[in-house]
Amino acid sequence: MTAPDTATPVARIGNLSSHPELRFGKTGTAFARVGLAHRPHVPKGEPEAETVFYEVVAFGTLAEHVARSLQKGDRVVVVGKGEVEHWKDRDGVERSTKKIVADGIGPDLRFAAVEVQRVERRAPTPVEEEPF
Repeated sequence: MTAPDTATPVARIGNLSSHPELRFGKTGTAFARVGLAHRPHVPKGEPEAETVFYEVVAFGTLAEHVARSLQKGDRVVVVGKGEVEHWKDRDGVERSTKKIVADGIGPDLRFAAVEVQRVERRAPTPVEEEPF
């Protein structure tokens, strides 16, 4: 796998295309991965845009809250840093994955009502390099 392209700030609205997967790195830092299906907005009369799929990664308490609060199909807003990873598969074919390292994830309140449950703040844990 090669290094990702330069990260850029992104905000995307879409549906989770997979259930969040919570894991813990070697030092105990929580991280969660989840798929996001985003269909870009197009003006009326224009052809429909194709759905773009992202791998979203969250760390620390955000990862724990995502795993506890969200599930496949939920409509969410994701804010973070966008990256594209490039690699060659087993057959030598060039592949790429669009990824968002999340700074924040939450339900899209146009499609859901939620009850906010505040949690006690803890000291932040350091973010590991590439835990997956």
